[in-house]
Amino acid sequence: MLGVRMHAPFTYEEIPTELDPDTDWIADSALDPVWDELDSQDAAMFVFPKARQLSLVAELADRHPTVPIVVDHMAWPDSETAPDESPWTDFNRVAEHDNTYVKVSSLPRSASDSWPYPDLHEYVGNLLDWFGPERLMLGSDYPWMDSWGSYEQCLSWVEQATFLSARDLAYLSYRTFDSLHR
Repeated sequence: MLGVRMHAPFTYEEIPTELDPDTDWIADSALDPVWDELDSQDAAMFVFPKARQLSLVAELADRHPTVPIVVDHMAWPDSETAPDESPWTDFNRVAEHDNTYVKVSSLPRSASDSWPYPDLHEYVGNLLDWFGPERLMLGSDYPWMDSWGSYEQCLSWVEQATFLSARDLAYLSYRTFDSLHR
């Protein structure tokens, strides 16, 4: 088992259907046994938040410093986020915790521009500045992205991102994953 995933903006129900980017159930202390078990299993918590929930992720990283936390899909930047404004810049608080990582994925869904999604490059550049390449992982979110882009497009945009070095690409492509999951 690599870990457990929480879809943070979904309301806590048996079958969640509504998104609430302000819900805080992921920080409930009733979930502490899950965190304890992740720690004992040397597994990660994958959290899929919206940007307004990033402060909760920072709080969780502080409360559970021995559990790696991976933020899925870059917290899905959308029309409510700008790469240089809050709540997106709350990622900087998350990055202060060495046990946090970001999965750089689902770009076709968040992008206004077509492949290679240049409108999202500033978001990725900020993550690179805040986390360093050692805590970023490339992902596709495929097949969920098949309405927005092909599998190849979900991954190959990095080859067109001129701000990424060969070292950055190596970490995003496999080194961070290998390091996190040994």
